[in-house]
Amino acid sequence: MNAPGASIRRRIFTGSLKYVLARSATGALGILASLLLYRFLGPEESGKLQLVLALAMGLGNIGSLGYLDTLARFVPEKKPNEGAGLFRHALKLNAVAMAAGGLAFLGLLLAHAGLPQELVDVAPLFFLATTSYALYATSIGMLRGHGRLLVIPQLDLVFNTGAKLLALGVAVLAPFLVPVYAVHTVVGVGVLFWVLYLLRGDLGRGEARFSSAEARFAKLIMVGEIVRMLVVNVDIYVLRYLMGPEQVGLYAAGTRITRVGEQLILGPLMVPLLYYFSHPESSFMRKKIMEQGTRLSGVTVGFAALVLTFLAKPIVNVFLGPEYMASIPITQVYLIYALGRGIMFFMIPFYNSVNRPDYGIVHGLAIFVLNLVLDLVLIPRYGALGAAIGGVIAMSLATLAASAFLRRRFGVRMWSSVARIYLLYGACFLLGEKGHPLVGIAVFVAALAPLRLLGPDELRWFKRARGARRA
Repeated sequence: MNAPGASIRRRIFTGSLKYVLARSATGALGILASLLLYRFLGPEESGKLQLVLALAMGLGNIGSLGYLDTLARFVPEKKPNEGAGLFRHALKLNAVAMAAGGLAFLGLLLAHAGLPQELVDVAPLFFLATTSYALYATSIGMLRGHGRLLVIPQLDLVFNTGAKLLALGVAVLAPFLVPVYAVHTVVGVGVLFWVLYLLRGDLGRGEARFSSAEARFAKLIMVGEIVRMLVVNVDIYVLRYLMGPEQVGLYAAGTRITRVGEQLILGPLMVPLLYYFSHPESSFMRKKIMEQGTRLSGVTVGFAALVLTFLAKPIVNVFLGPEYMASIPITQVYLIYALGRGIMFFMIPFYNSVNRPDYGIVHGLAIFVLNLVLDLVLIPRYGALGAAIGGVIAMSLATLAASAFLRRRFGVRMWSSVARIYLLYGACFLLGEKGHPLVGIAVFVAALAPLRLLGPDELRWFKRARGARRA
């Protein structure tokens, strides 16, 4: 293997390592800050805030028209002036899309079309936040296209954690939706101006249009963002429609705890993935990532989920307070959803590596439809806990079905491993509930090698990546 190639892979791996770890840390800090914010707001105001934030970010991602990933993917292949021209063209199209969306939103407001009251209360702020996030997402794509990865966690730290901490200070004095959301919006606009300042050299005159292939790629990414918005937020939408903002607040608080673990665990696990996708050996880049990486991410998230299951009560007491005690079972159930996300962690990158991102969209739509049906059945009876149960069932069935599909379509043998992970987790959860939590955790760890879920192959996978870093 030639020295220049090894040098390029070393830079890719080292830069990706710093980028992923930094984003994981800032994401976890943002989630912890949001838990403290929920404590001061209380379940009802937190539910209102969570709905508005989720809608603004989801619609902002859609309004970016898929250009975050498109610029990150194609700008490195362009000459500097051409890449800058694509960025300017993307920003213009974002502005047009958001203007059209703003007119549609205004029409709904004037028609009294049954929008949630919290959305009506912050309507001007909501439009400003959504527009700024669309432009921000496209700008992040340009930073990625330039390879300026390490500045992105700094932007995220201010955008997420900084906004939450400032909002927390406001919530102490005025624990209501409008002032707290105003802080989020002002910070978002400020970060947008920051990132545009960083990219000021690309904001000159002239535009370059995307090729037909690049435009198709962007459209496919935008469709994926629509599906992602539906999958991630379906529980919140149905809860708000059927039960009101308080149940949304309890659900948001319960599920936030699980996402701290996801940020800290799944982020670092992405590093070997980024290495192997830049590695010329396709056997490692594809099947080995899916078979060994899925087992590794599944057992790692499973172990963390068991620990968090038994720590849920003290965590809620410390960070959220007595108003949120009803969120404890939501956290314990939803951790199984996190297990499914850990197992499916490598699937979307795998589909992209074989040029079939449409498979990921189909899987996302299947999760959404199944989750929606289950929510409509379970939420009227169980409230926020029903939403967590519905999400877990939908994710678990989709994970097993996707594993069977991967074996049939690509010869990736992981269905048996996925089934063993789920069965082991369920058995150890029951052991911890009926006996002592440490018993369940100890049995989980002791059973990994006999069940062939963690062994020398998985450990060598990481050693190989570390060796590449030193190469």
